[in-house]
Amino acid sequence: MIVEDKEELDKGNSILYTHINNDIFRVVIQNE
Repeated sequence: MIVEDKEELDKGNSILYTHINNDIFRVVIQNE
């Protein structure tokens, strides 16, 4: 995971949201 904004990373919900998005992104890439 590339952290572009530490302030976003400092938010617990943003960390969870980012992990979820990364998982979805990986699935999309694998399906292409």
